[in-house]
Amino acid sequence: MSEIMKMTNENIVTLDSREVAEMVGTQHKSLLRKIDEVNKDFTEHKIVLSEYWIESKYKDASGKENRCLKITKRGCEFIAHKTTGTKGNIFTHRYMERFEEMEKQLQGELVPINNLQSVISNAVTKEIDRLRKEHSEYIKPLSADKYRITKYIKDRLDITKVNKEFDLVKERVLMLLGAEKWEDVPVETLLNSMDLIDESIKIIKSERKENQVAWF
Repeated sequence: MSEIMKMTNENIVTLDSREVAEMVGTQHKSLLRKIDEVNKDFTEHKIVLSEYWIESKYKDASGKENRCLKITKRGCEFIAHKTTGTKGNIFTHRYMERFEEMEKQLQGELVPINNLQSVISNAVTKEIDRLRKEHSEYIKPLSADKYRITKYIKDRLDITKVNKEFDLVKERVLMLLGAEKWEDVPVETLLNSMDLIDESIKIIKSERKENQVAWF
């Protein structure tokens, strides 16, 4: 029965008066009657009723509309002060737990400031990964992707700098992929072309062996 209401651009968390009546251990109509008595004093002294409770309606099983109230945290505190003994103690505990639960739902769990950067970074990374998977055919390689491909080719060729062999491997791979440069190839296509890259490296290395001069 809990509800989050929007008033004057502020989020106000409320409890349905039926739930409050159940917490207090009284009939709903009895709770409404007592609140109406309080409202007479509040109205006479120009106290804003909506700070405590807000008029509302609900439909019963037959579809009939009935009166209820949306009771704010301040309203629950007021009722708790009016409820003595064990009932008051139990009600106070219950309504405080319910408001804490709803406020967490409204605001989200608070993150310690020293973990905030990590949480944001992880969330951004996950969202980027999701978008890349869903729209891989449109996403071009990032600098990090091109760096990994370049390093992979150089490592397999046993070279530390880009040279003619590297250019030949790159040229062959791009030609077979129907592109002129890495940026023209969708990132998922590029990352799934390792067999093609390995094959091109193998061909270039085999040509290297044929061109080597035998000394012995």
